[in-house]
Amino acid sequence: MPNRKVLFIALIGTLLAVFWQELNQYVLHYPNSKHANLISSADEASYIRPAENLLLKSTWKDSSTGITSYFLRPPGFGLYYLTLKLIFGTKVWLAMKVCQILFFFFSIILISRCLFLLKISNKQNVFFTFLYAVLPCFSGFMYFTITESITPFFTLLSFYFFLKMFNNPEESAVKLSLCAAFLILIRPQLLLFVLLFVLFFILKRRKKQALIMMLAFLPFILWNVRTYAIAGKWMGIHPIYSSTNNSLYRPSHEKMTNLFRIWEHDGAVFHSTISILANDTTNEFLSKALKNVPVKFHRKVKPIFIKFHELKQYQKQNLSHYKRLKSDFKGEKEFYVQVDNAIKSIKDENKVEYYILTPFQSLKKLMLSSHLNLFIFQISFRGNIFMELGRYFSVLLLCTLYLSSFLSLFSKKIKPQQVLAVGIIVSLFYLSFFQRLNEERYLTPIIPLAFLVFISFYAEFSKKLTAYFSKK
Repeated sequence: MPNRKVLFIALIGTLLAVFWQELNQYVLHYPNSKHANLISSADEASYIRPAENLLLKSTWKDSSTGITSYFLRPPGFGLYYLTLKLIFGTKVWLAMKVCQILFFFFSIILISRCLFLLKISNKQNVFFTFLYAVLPCFSGFMYFTITESITPFFTLLSFYFFLKMFNNPEESAVKLSLCAAFLILIRPQLLLFVLLFVLFFILKRRKKQALIMMLAFLPFILWNVRTYAIAGKWMGIHPIYSSTNNSLYRPSHEKMTNLFRIWEHDGAVFHSTISILANDTTNEFLSKALKNVPVKFHRKVKPIFIKFHELKQYQKQNLSHYKRLKSDFKGEKEFYVQVDNAIKSIKDENKVEYYILTPFQSLKKLMLSSHLNLFIFQISFRGNIFMELGRYFSVLLLCTLYLSSFLSLFSKKIKPQQVLAVGIIVSLFYLSFFQRLNEERYLTPIIPLAFLVFISFYAEFSKKLTAYFSKK
């Protein structure tokens, strides 16, 4: 495929993506001169503040209370911001905007290069690269100041280096190791794909490359060593909760999360309920909260809601003046036992709901998301026939990507695309069965990989179909 054609498609796709983003900002009346018109989010501060504090106070921590302020978010996105801050100073937000536009531009080129290395025909390469470039479901987070704005590029870049190594045994593993190391620091859950890359080369008996690739885990290991030194224990991949936090995010919140995972698959419903229990001081707080819970669980959940409300009110009234708490306060340990007992009891009585129905609903929600996340697509143009056709097309396409990943698992030969397929299916299982309370953006980093698996599956299937009918 000629490089000029790729560049032209990438340019057209990027201009179209910028058009949708700018139109979205115009409709929202979102002039944010400080942020170069980028879209802020609730998570922004916890990603960027540690980098700011490092420059101001020589300490990597956000502005929240408790020990989790030192490691609440993995450092990758903060390092990305810090690098641009050191280079461009007060123009850092504009630099981020330009970088994120360029990341999408180069993502389009990487799609084409990966298809070339996967030996997809030029004609199909052009078509599918163009499809990736112009569909807004692949560029929805380009203007956001969260990890989803940059992870698609780094996942594609990592797979590109992986494919180069696969096609050429003499290719150095250093590039992949460096790229994957940064990817893991941005989104630790993507460690799964890097681990699968390593295992793939071990199975191919290319141990030297596998050994070099294992260096990708070193920065994340060092990050966790730092976390352990501060917290005195390993805090897991999601180090949100601590008894030292004088905020909502204490172990009691974690217990409530685990309770809701029995029946709930919508994170928005959970957060709404917790907000009611933590902040509503009217006599109706309990009835409001119980509206978000199936009736059959009311009897066992009601005393837990009352106790959680009492704990949050006690914390606000008696502990709000402390920046950090030393440990669990009065009544919390008893609450943990109360919730654990209720979880065990409800699980035992509702095995089908816990092990099958709720995970299925969670998976269904993920798979039926269009990833057309911009306000103009969700609200402004909703109901327009072209918008609705676009929404249905996006959902159908994305479902096809996931389905092709599943079908690719049954290939007799272990190929690079099968490695991706395993990672995609395991990710879907983890999100739907263990995490459950998901947002559609959690799939954003792996959608480009699923797109590549789909194209490879389609190309192979069409070849077999053509060969079959030619014999006829």
